[in-house]
Amino acid sequence: MARSTRIDALAPVLFVVGLLVVAFGGGFLAATQRLFPYEPLMRAGEALHGAYQAYLRPPPFARPAPPHARQGAIVHDPGRIAPGVTFVVGYGQGGFQAFLVDRDGAVLHRWRARFSEVFGRAPQLRWQARDETIAWHGAHLFQDGSILFNFQDNSFPYGSGLVKLDRESRALWTLAANTHHDVTVDEDGVIWVPAQRYCPDGVPGLAHLAPWYYEDLVLKVSPDGRVLDEISVLGALRDRPGLLTVTYDEDVALRIDSRDPTHLNNVEPLPRALAAAFPQWAPGDLLVSLRNVNTIAVIDPASRVAKWVLNGPFAQQHDPDFLPNGHILLFDNLGGDPACGRSRILEIDPVSQKIVWRYDGCAGPPLDSERRGMLQQLANGNVLITEALRGRVLEVTHEEQPTIVWEYWNGLEELDGSGLVGVITHAERFRATDLPFLQNPPS
Repeated sequence: MARSTRIDALAPVLFVVGLLVVAFGGGFLAATQRLFPYEPLMRAGEALHGAYQAYLRPPPFARPAPPHARQGAIVHDPGRIAPGVTFVVGYGQGGFQAFLVDRDGAVLHRWRARFSEVFGRAPQLRWQARDETIAWHGAHLFQDGSILFNFQDNSFPYGSGLVKLDRESRALWTLAANTHHDVTVDEDGVIWVPAQRYCPDGVPGLAHLAPWYYEDLVLKVSPDGRVLDEISVLGALRDRPGLLTVTYDEDVALRIDSRDPTHLNNVEPLPRALAAAFPQWAPGDLLVSLRNVNTIAVIDPASRVAKWVLNGPFAQQHDPDFLPNGHILLFDNLGGDPACGRSRILEIDPVSQKIVWRYDGCAGPPLDSERRGMLQQLANGNVLITEALRGRVLEVTHEEQPTIVWEYWNGLEELDGSGLVGVITHAERFRATDLPFLQNPPS
């Protein structure tokens, strides 16, 4: 009798639990397969999210301005600035955009595009975020004024697609794939870009990674936007299981980031012109940055295996670049001295694995971007740095005691009397003579 009473008491609880399991399973199936009621629920969610975004203060991708911020360009030492114009991708009034500025900060050209106008209802996404919450990330500027970049963030998957715009911001082609982060165009015009695959069942041969998670991919894309090949980053690291045992979140806490094991954020093929400086590798080998395991690696695109791996001395790094002297330059987001802002730029000898040059914020304004960030070695030896989350681009000398010679702040309108800056995801210096479209009006 007592047993029967206990069963009767548990019955309603088990019934509710069963309903929750069915509801969760049905919801997951509807979301992943886009079955009813996926579409009406998504539209309702977008409406609610839109209402929330309308009252979000500060707006998405805007940050409080640091005390030392000044809007526009600051010329510290005109005689030591590398000549040219700077291509900037960042958040501005009206959303993400790209623009060219001269040394004094005057805007020479601007590009704008909204995700929904380019992709409509994007087939590569299981959940599509509102335009205001989707960033531009990674970019390439062509001589004719066309640009290539990724949409990214807040959708599911967050990699949202690659697009090429002409100089007037009209879409020339799109790649409806889950591409994200940096874009590199090699000497032959071939595009290399990170992408991801949602893996609800995991990847064969990697039983120690519990699904679901993203599998990072390197895509090789033709100049007209066709996928020519793909390389699995997890597959390239299959023989290095210790590298994928524990990963770290954005705060470098000891927590397993099981949903995004590697977080590929950069792919750069070794140019033929620099191959002699890196005899340990071959032209076309791929230098990749894996943020969530604090690792850079070189992958052979033919064998699809990592032939070289360096774990640290950096944390959550971005944008490793081959240098003509045989070294690698990268943005170390969280490996620096917290008193100087946490971030630093490192030049590393890949043979000895020693740091041979660095820049941090210890001698001036702090350098601090816990995520994103990039750099470029300029023709005169200076280094252009994108301090992404603080909305700043700075040019520093490549000396033992580096000096800031130029800065650009992506200032926004004030909010409640406080200054704001817009996130910058890309900054790159070009000689004006390399951009003939600036002198030629559109036909």
